[in-house]
Parts: sequence; structure tokens; C-alpha cells
Amino acid sequence: MSNLYCANDKAISDALNQTKVTKSDVADLFYSRGIILSPETKRKQVADQFSMLFHDYYDYVKLSRILGSTNRREKQSASYIDSNQVTLDNIEAAAHNINDSLKDFDAVSNVKRTGNSLEFVIHYRVTNFNASEFRQVSDREAVITFTEEDGKISIRGPYNETIDKVKQTLIKAVADEVNDEEHENEKEDINIQTINLRGIEDSIKRTNFFRNIVNKMDGVVLHDVTDVFIYHPKVSDDQDQDLDSEDEQDIDIGVHITKASLKGEKVLESEELQSLYDKGFFIWKIIWQSKENSYDSDIYEFEAQFNDPDNFENFTYLARGFYRYKAKGEYNNSKTAFTKNNERYFGRKIEKAAIESIDIISAQDTEDDEDGQV
Repeated sequence: MSNLYCANDKAISDALNQTKVTKSDVADLFYSRGIILSPETKRKQVADQFSMLFHDYYDYVKLSRILGSTNRREKQSASYIDSNQVTLDNIEAAAHNINDSLKDFDAVSNVKRTGNSLEFVIHYRVTNFNASEFRQVSDREAVITFTEEDGKISIRGPYNETIDKVKQTLIKAVADEVNDEEHENEKEDINIQTINLRGIEDSIKRTNFFRNIVNKMDGVVLHDVTDVFIYHPKVSDDQDQDLDSEDEQDIDIGVHITKASLKGEKVLESEELQSLYDKGFFIWKIIWQSKENSYDSDIYEFEAQFNDPDNFENFTYLARGFYRYKAKGEYNNSKTAFTKNNERYFGRKIEKAAIESIDIISAQDTEDDEDGQV
């Protein structure tokens, strides 16, 4: 992985003046130069003095580790392959074969296999030149998990641009592996199933998809919906021409609100949201809280969304954390992060609720089509 930046004296001075750099950190930097620093010396004077010295790669690494970007938990995505098409052996072989290809993404990987599960661990680097000098490069780790379950192989992992490209590279390598084994003369594409409502444009059905998730999540009951993000796609010029003549009497003032959000308590039942539904808006992202069916249950917070709200594709979810129950109906004000096991446990529940919701919406859509043909 290459290094992109060499810090100048101003960047060093600004870095040493930040509160995340402790007095002990500054003392260590001076001590590496054979200088003993007095704790009484003012921070600005110390920063200016050190910035005028010669600096090397190790100074940059030390300050980058102190000031570097905090890696937030990323939203997860899920997709599925028929296990009759692909085996874990195929995926494992392909994962080993693409190591050289990952250099194009400034990444390296390793493979861990346990029983009916395989983990493809990727170490990669993200750059952001809008951040301050010591936050421009962030080293990250992502785990893509392949699990054999219910006659299919589930693929789960973080959703971002780099990992999506890595997944595409891996799936292509898996297809090559399968075709080399079984279809020397005939190439076969791998059919990947995803959670989506592609082709269903009815705004009510799209909104009901999220209503179903928050109300039908297994093992918990809905406590509150705190954030709703709504979307109203702009009508194309071709669609404008197809409007009824009675709609042509409306005055077009050139204003169109595409996205909006509502935050608070009981947002899903608010009159404001209902009025926006009437204008054609639908939910594309939601944050809600649920509880187990017990008096002393913690409050769990979740998030789900379609990252492509136009087509209702690229579904992602996140178990955000929980508010710990104290006593007498009171909860901690600060949210606690889930352990990895609990995050995985609740993530599966969101995933299951989303698939069940798609089945419900698809069945309704089929019934509506049949009724329309009668």
C-alpha cells in the first residue's frame, strides 16, 4: 500500500495542538530527539518548536495513529447464490486466486474457513483529501462471509464502493472456477439474488415494505420509529406529457422536493408524514427502536434503507446499538454498541423480515395485476 502524503511544518504544528494528542504523546516525540520536555511548557510553544525540527516517516505514522479517522460500523448488505451452482470450495479457490487482483484496490486479503462458513478478510485503505492532513488516509478491515444455509450460499458484508468492486471481482473469479470445472465448452453465469423491489413503483407498497419490517421483526416488538427518510422522484419530461388534461391546469412553478426527513417520536404515525404520502412521497430509509417482550428489556436501535431509492435496490441494514435498561422504566441516555455476535444476530432478523416483506408485497402486486386483467 502506497503512502500519499508528506506533512509540512504547519500540518505538524496543527496536529500537536489538537486535544487528541496528549502531553505524554508530545513528550515521547521530543524524547525521541533526545529532548526532555517540561510539563509546564505551553502547548502552542511546544507545537511550534517541534514543527521546526526535521520529521520522518515514523513521526507521521505516530501522529496518524493518534489522529486518524475513527472507523464506524458500516451498513451490511446480503445476497444469495443457489448452492447447486456454487460450492464453498469454489469460493475458497477463487478467493485465493484474486490476491494479485486486489492490488488494484490497494488491498490485501486472507481466507478463513470453518465448517459451513468461509470468511474473506480484506485489509484496504480509503483516502479522503477533504479531511485534515493526518486524517486523509484510513486503514480499514472488511469481512465478507459466505455461509451455506437452506440450500443456498448467503453472502454478507459491508456496503461501500471498494468492497462492492472486490465482491464483483470475486464473483467473476468464482464463475471462472465453476466453468473451468464443469462447463468447459459452455459458460454459465452465476445467478445472484438480492433483496430488492425492482419493478414495483407504487409508493404505498414501497412504504409498506418498511412498515412490515419494523412491525414483523422476529423476537422483538416495535417501540418507536425515530427517523424516517422519504423520497419523491422527479417526473421525467416524457411522463409529464402523459399526464391527464385536467392536471395541465396546475401551474408549474419549477419547484420539486426530492428528499425530506422527519425526526422525533412516533414519526411513522405523524400527520406530517401522512400528508407527504398524499403527495407521492415514500419511505426509502428508516431508523427504529424495538424491545423484547419483557418489562426490563433494553431498547434496541436498527436502521434499514435502499441505497438506490429510484429502483428500490441495494438494500442495507445496521444494528446500531442499544439503550441499557436501568430501573423503573428508565434507560441510559447514551447508546451502547452491540457486540459482533449480537450485531450479527439482529442483522439476520432484519434480513429475514425484509425477505418476508418482499414476499408480501410481491404477492399483493401479483393479485393487483390479476384483478386488473379481469
